[in-house]
Amino acid sequence: MVARVARATDHRLQGRFARKEARLRLRKYFVSVDRTCRAYTAAMRPAYLTAARALQLGREAALLGNHRAAMQEYQDALDLLRTLPPERTRDTLLAHAHLAMYQTLAPAQTQALADRDETQEHLHLGISYARSTRDPLARAIAEECLSGLDVVM
Repeated sequence: MVARVARATDHRLQGRFARKEARLRLRKYFVSVDRTCRAYTAAMRPAYLTAARALQLGREAALLGNHRAAMQEYQDALDLLRTLPPERTRDTLLAHAHLAMYQTLAPAQTQALADRDETQEHLHLGISYARSTRDPLARAIAEECLSGLDVVM
């Protein structure tokens, strides 16, 4: 009888230790994943800031009427953002960059056919990214771009 109680107690203790050990292993795993995600996000932050700055400089150049410099800044932002892995921040910045390129290219009425296709491509991509990110500002800009067209978002 005593041996039976001792065995039962041993099994309970072994079960407790096994569960505790499994919890500790799981906790270590999640801590390592959390650290990896934080490091990854911290590594991406400078790229996002650089792209946002290029976008801002492009908008300033477009407001001053320097469309060539604006297009170069937008293209720099797009090139940088396309190298980054998909993420909501990246997609939001891509929406803003594509819509800004469209707004810079669209007023020129004497565009060649290839340039018109490029302009429409930027509009299409900007609207697509604005829809997927659900960013209110990007959606408002997309709706403003579409206001002159017969298309509803």
